[in-house]
Amino acid sequence: MNALHICDMTFWIGSSQRPVHGAQFRNSNEVRVAEDGGCTTLTVDPNAPDPQTLLDTTPFQSEIQAANLAAERLVRVLVSLALLLFLAVALLSKWRSGHARDGLAIPSIYHELPRIYLLFALVLGSLFAVVTPPGGVPDEPAHLAKIILVENGQWVGGHEGAVLDPPLSNLLGPFDGFLNPSTQFETAEVLEHASAPLQCRPAKEDFTGSAASYSPTMYTVGAVLLNLSCRADASVGTFFYAARLLNLLLSVTLTFFALRAAGPLSWPIAMFALLPMSLFEQASLTADSMTLGLGFLVTGLHAGLASGHLQRTRRLELAIFVASLALALAKPGAAWLCAGFLLTWPAYRPHARRFAAMCFILILVPWILHATWVLWSSQYGIPRVGIDVGANVNALTEQPSRIAMLVWNTFTGDEGEFLYMSVVGRLGWLDVVMPHWAYSMGYLVLGASLLMKGDAVRDLPMFTKPVALLLGLGAVLIPVAPMYLYWTTQSAEAVQGLQGRYFIPMLAFVACWVAWRAASVRFAVALFSFLVLLVINVTAIYHLVARYYG
Repeated sequence: MNALHICDMTFWIGSSQRPVHGAQFRNSNEVRVAEDGGCTTLTVDPNAPDPQTLLDTTPFQSEIQAANLAAERLVRVLVSLALLLFLAVALLSKWRSGHARDGLAIPSIYHELPRIYLLFALVLGSLFAVVTPPGGVPDEPAHLAKIILVENGQWVGGHEGAVLDPPLSNLLGPFDGFLNPSTQFETAEVLEHASAPLQCRPAKEDFTGSAASYSPTMYTVGAVLLNLSCRADASVGTFFYAARLLNLLLSVTLTFFALRAAGPLSWPIAMFALLPMSLFEQASLTADSMTLGLGFLVTGLHAGLASGHLQRTRRLELAIFVASLALALAKPGAAWLCAGFLLTWPAYRPHARRFAAMCFILILVPWILHATWVLWSSQYGIPRVGIDVGANVNALTEQPSRIAMLVWNTFTGDEGEFLYMSVVGRLGWLDVVMPHWAYSMGYLVLGASLLMKGDAVRDLPMFTKPVALLLGLGAVLIPVAPMYLYWTTQSAEAVQGLQGRYFIPMLAFVACWVAWRAASVRFAVALFSFLVLLVINVTAIYHLVARYYG
């Protein structure tokens, strides 16, 4: 639009609200502000790549500071209570170990963890899949368009005005306004759309092509199910929710086998996999569902082999190879996790030549496949409107210090808070924000997972942790590259478009390898972690329902 007319705008501070006046909007290079009677008109330069205006919150600063202080006090109290609970359970578990032999033994925690995870993930993930309206996951309409294209035989590419069968509008129906935070729906509206028939006939439509360059392997489940749904004259809801639940089942099953494989190093993987953000994405039609499952699986197989929980066999090497190839055709950058095979050196110590050959097969081959695919498919990548990819590429060589500062600001500046929150859970179209205490407790669980290294069959060499940190740093930086090239304006002060969910497999990888053994608190960590994860996931579902259904 060229102009936006605002006649009634409210600024929420905690549970109170204050009216916003036109004079509080600031002129910018791309937006002009003018009073129009009792309203405010924001006029936008039609050529502006990223129109923005600032809202002067000076009149509200005292109230904002008071609300922030109250929130910080609440977080401190809750975290203190959580730490006291943790200490109490730790003391109780130590007393139990000295005075009782029955009950939950420490080794059984790792034995039971995959099954406990499976129960939590399927129940909570199914709730996310069901309560989220069609398209209500970030970029899900773009991934849904990709599923239609793959089913139609166009495995890569896609552009506005393409012919889709069935039309994307048929699958989304009225659920196409999530970028407006005031958009809400009635339960009856969702049920009515779910019962509508699939219109399996071609139609020319515009759609967002941000998933056009992704590998079709990430959309096989959805494409097959769409084909079967059209043949069976099924309803929209039959396809939509069945595809989400099948994606969830497949991704969770891959994670389940990752936990079984990782054995004594499995706990951090499980904690990252049970975050609301992970379960929300696994229960979606996006490429993140398979990327998360495959990322956890490759890390789990490497960890189990390195620790001695899995015996080195040709069958295991074949399983790692297949999983690595699948990961190589996941989202760009995901194949970096294949480098974790370097840390399995203890399993190959007497067989150095075999290890070198396996490094070529299990690291370089997936990397070559991944790089070839990404470079070839990048011709189908669609940059953000107004982004000059060539100028961004030139800046890498002409202004390397500026780009380094851009990356630094991304993780340490104002953008950093959003990244850290969206690791734990920024749901909906990233506008469903949980209370501050939920994020604090979530990171407390992730931090506690670093104490949960089990009694490994084989102790890992001293170089494992520093190498894992270096590989993890590389894995974290890799998703920054495409977002810088295709999403960041020349005037930006940080890399734009990054989300914390991109880093979940990489962070789980690092936590898995750097964890250490603290046997005396394992029972306390286990009980505390599952209680917290249950609470924050239920909180996330509650806020998701409140966002979409009022």
